[in-house]
Amino acid sequence: MEKLNVKALAVGVGISWAFCMLFVGWTSIFGWGREFVEMMSSVYPGFTPTLLGGIIGAIWGFMMVQLEEQLSPLFTILLQERDN
Repeated sequence: MEKLNVKALAVGVGISWAFCMLFVGWTSIFGWGREFVEMMSSVYPGFTPTLLGGIIGAIWGFMMVQLEEQLSPLFTILLQERDN
């Protein structure tokens, strides 16, 4: 069995989440998902129900997944030490 490539997984998840943010940002122009965009705009500054806002949300979404991937080993170490 092969090992999981964490960096490849992070890039794949980041692209998927960025596409979701882009899609929701653009569909919220027509009223679908507007509440979700308003909620996520508190986390992703500039994410608004506009064409540019969707692109900004996609960039934020990709960057946040990459940041989480970089911090996940730290959380794993902290949780292991807490359990011991």
